Amino acid sequence: MKRLSIRGVLVGLLGLLTAPGGVGAQEVKNYLVDGAHGKKMLKHELVLREEQGGIAGLTGTTWRIKPGGEWEVVHFRTVRGKEKEVASSRHGGTLTPAQLDELAEVLAAQDLKALPARLGPVSDTDPDVNPHRYVLKFGDKTTILQGVESRRGGDILENIKSCVPRAEQEQAAPLNRFGNVANQVVKQTKGS
Repeated sequence: MKRLSIRGVLVGLLGLLTAPGGVGAQEVKNYLVDGAHGKKMLKHELVLREEQGGIAGLTGTTWRIKPGGEWEVVHFRTVRGKEKEVASSRHGGTLTPAQLDELAEVLAAQDLKALPARLGPVSDTDPDVNPHRYVLKFGDKTTILQGVESRRGGDILENIKSCVPRAEQEQAAPLNRFGNVANQVVKQTKGS
């Protein structure tokens, strides 16, 4: 019997998850609703947060997409336990109706609402020094991905996928779904 590698399973799942089509209108309605004057809106605010721990505290980036499509990207750091925005790091814009539709389709295709509360390798014996993690929030749903290598400016999807070989095999599909949503948020907010 041939044994499958985690990387092989990952590649197969990623192909299935990113294949076009297959998302019904009902699934998209879990994420996109009709607002005032027939304007499509996200059902809730969508937030992706990347955090890097260090000796001086946390640094990171928050991508926020409001229900009407207004978005902002803010870089932050903690100073004496309080979060501070890095000077002149805020930028934003507004998603087009087509971009909102595309984002809702990705959220539905990746079944964001069904992601577990925690993802990534967990070790009681090897505490994570300078931890790097992602937090994804949509309404009441929060998923935290921990144990990811520092990104250092590279591609967010590749960074999240790098966590898969260290995670349990049953987490490969949820990690990919999380990565695909995170990638879409970054893409829709101009790749910041």
